[in-house]
Amino acid sequence: MFDNNGMVFLRTQEEDSVTVAFAGDFCPTNAEPAIGTGGSGKILTEIQPYLEKADLRLIQWEVPLTDTPAPIRKAGPALIAGTKNIDFFTRGKFDVALLANNHIGDQGAAGVISTLETIQAHGGFCVGAGRNREEAAKPLHLERNGLKIALLNACEFEFGEAETDTPGSHLMDIYELPAQIAEEKKHADLVLVVIHGGHECYPLPSPRMKKLYRSFVRAGASAVVNIHTHCPLGIEIYEDTPIVYSPGNFFFPSKMNSYDPRSFWWGGYLPLITFDRKGAAAIEVVPYTFTQEKIHVLTGKTREWFFHYLDDICHLLQTECEHWFDVWCTRQREAFCGMSASAPFAKLAEPDSEACKVPDVLKVLPLIRHVFTCQSHNDLMTNLMLLIERGRIDELQKDIPKLEEFMTAHFDL
Repeated sequence: MFDNNGMVFLRTQEEDSVTVAFAGDFCPTNAEPAIGTGGSGKILTEIQPYLEKADLRLIQWEVPLTDTPAPIRKAGPALIAGTKNIDFFTRGKFDVALLANNHIGDQGAAGVISTLETIQAHGGFCVGAGRNREEAAKPLHLERNGLKIALLNACEFEFGEAETDTPGSHLMDIYELPAQIAEEKKHADLVLVVIHGGHECYPLPSPRMKKLYRSFVRAGASAVVNIHTHCPLGIEIYEDTPIVYSPGNFFFPSKMNSYDPRSFWWGGYLPLITFDRKGAAAIEVVPYTFTQEKIHVLTGKTREWFFHYLDDICHLLQTECEHWFDVWCTRQREAFCGMSASAPFAKLAEPDSEACKVPDVLKVLPLIRHVFTCQSHNDLMTNLMLLIERGRIDELQKDIPKLEEFMTAHFDL
């Protein structure tokens, strides 16, 4: 699909056009001291020329900006970054912070409001979060090069969602979102849909994701981009419309692990999609890896390997999506079944309502609830139960090593 230049031309481009850059997950973690003291320029040096080729730059901002910690109860880490980290946004010349994700509410309502106010005070636009559910769901309307753009941003059900009178992120409603896309298409030249969801560290979309994102295209989306998986996934051209299943992390140096060139956590690609009034005309992919100090654009043999890999997973998502999802579910069975086994559900069934306030229950409940309410986790658990019921686990286990090969990066070539 992609040559070594990373280009795909879908058709002849019309005169009026706009190029949009979709940067993946950003969280400063280990690099926060450097970013907070103006070090973003060095981090962005190599990728910046590609960002500046775009007329509109979006970034998945996966961390609340606040100087006052107030972590919520949740499964997984409660992320936080000081407001000085806005330097990364301004140095990168980003226009829009995509805020519909599972971490923007990690520091509670005040953290969400601080994030909105900090980004807006520095000239940026926000979408996908708000001071209440109605505000969080609002599309962002922009105009570039004479083209009217509607940007919709939503996330799967994890933590930190906006409620009627509570700040947070915009939860994806699969019944409402297609209608919202169709309505926006009546007034905009382009409708861009960015979703935060999917399976972390798994290099393919689930069959459910494919069906869902294709439905967004049929509703009128000019492009669908998914972010969240912390590894790069493939790109599909469906009805002449690009679906980017994940560009991977943009810059997310982990506190848990140092740089590992064999881990896809530490790299991805920047998709630059050029649109005209007919929709997408061309896609450029810029692959990179990153350390705590810098985002490095891939060159030489590493670049060649990356495009071969991207072609492989683009092919697999078209031809073997169902099989490899079965293998992924089989691989995850111990972790997911272990979650359910650890839950003291019996206490929740007791007639005394005080049982729901037992500390052990409240500690484990967010993790268990997560399995049921997050669309991707529910997807995995449902499929896993069916695979066990149908006696397919032994058969599928044989392909786990092959799947793990697809999960291994080679940023050290």
